[in-house]
Amino acid sequence: MVSCSGCTEYVADGAPSDNPEASFKVTSPEGIPLYFTITSVSGCSVVGSSTYKNISGQVTLPSRVDYKDVQYRVNNIDKYAFSGCLQLQEVILPEGLVEIERSAFSGCTQLQRVVIPSSLEVLGGSAFDGCTALTSLSVAKGNKNFDSRGDCNAIIDCRSNVLLVGCQTSRIPEGVSGIGEGAFGGCTGLKKVEVPAGVRSIGVSAFGGCSSLEEVVLPKSLHSVGPFAFANCTMLREVALPDAVDHVRDYTFAGCKALEHVRLPDSLQCIEHHAFYGCKSLRNVTLPASLTELGGSAFYECSGLTKVEVPARVTRLGEYAFCFCSGLKEVILHEGLVSIGNGAFSGCSSLTELNVPGSVTRVGDYAFLDCGALTKLDLPAHVVSIGETAFDNCQKLNSLYLRATTPPSTWFESFASVVCSRASLYVPKESVSAYRSAKTWRLFRHIQAMP
Repeated sequence: MVSCSGCTEYVADGAPSDNPEASFKVTSPEGIPLYFTITSVSGCSVVGSSTYKNISGQVTLPSRVDYKDVQYRVNNIDKYAFSGCLQLQEVILPEGLVEIERSAFSGCTQLQRVVIPSSLEVLGGSAFDGCTALTSLSVAKGNKNFDSRGDCNAIIDCRSNVLLVGCQTSRIPEGVSGIGEGAFGGCTGLKKVEVPAGVRSIGVSAFGGCSSLEEVVLPKSLHSVGPFAFANCTMLREVALPDAVDHVRDYTFAGCKALEHVRLPDSLQCIEHHAFYGCKSLRNVTLPASLTELGGSAFYECSGLTKVEVPARVTRLGEYAFCFCSGLKEVILHEGLVSIGNGAFSGCSSLTELNVPGSVTRVGDYAFLDCGALTKLDLPAHVVSIGETAFDNCQKLNSLYLRATTPPSTWFESFASVVCSRASLYVPKESVSAYRSAKTWRLFRHIQAMP
């Protein structure tokens, strides 16, 4: 529980020898040493200490501290100050407190209740992220900056109308414009979220680690979903992104291993790095024609995917974009694609053949490494380079069509020796002799003119 109190005054014990970053320490009524740094001529901040990990039960923070005949107001709690205090059950916050910095109480898994004092002006992102036992959130009367309107059991910034802290029993009220960074982070008891109309943004890690979340309903008003917003929501099975969302940010749905269906808006422009990393149950996904960027590891280890079509506006396939998509059997690539990134299809062990569009000029390192079922590959005339071990361990590759009249630059190990000894390499008739004398290509035993 985090409560607030009136004026409490402690006298400093002196400069602490066990925490050199602190200016002085005091002992709370519960016998807990608290550490402070001086931040101004009359103000100080509560700072973290490894000794806090031993706190069990309640701790009362003072509103004022006397040190060397000077009285300091406690107006700040430093970032990560009480982070990871697993046995901390209640904190009494003083009136006069102005700021709680980011992640100040993150991971305090036994905290049950938070009362924000009337003096608080700044509440940092993820301040109570991972406080899984939280069931009660409120703001003291008289606070002009925050409220818990309509007994919503959440903390809302009145100035921006952004919900900053929620818990498993919170209700997102009408009129809220956004869900803040880490607002519901680690709420392991949260099962369903209905975001009301009018909400335009969901912040970084807003619902990250909500491991029991099964259903989320997003409004048409939503424009932005931040990185890690739903990361590691391991029970989430389906999500539909509204039409106004044009980016899926880094790690937005990473680790959502039960996610089977995702609806992407027709206006989507970019899927960023690791957006669907480890979504092992994702069966199919329709990438809209509007998509222009597919980031690195975007669908890394989505082992349930069986088919994917990369839209024509995507010119560069990100590194490891479909790496370890072991169930992927069909890939459709379009003219306009220029580069297949490093490891893009590495470990796609069910992929049997692939037609690479004529616009491709580069096949990156490890691009098709360990594609053990690949039997046929057709590379276009504009390919100028093939990266290191690009086709290594493609044990079943028996037909390789290479349409470039000039042998592309390669690494010695671009192809496994077993491929070179068994596969037929088909090249333009006029280039057969060039391939037979070129580095790496001359290792192929069966080089012949394209039929």
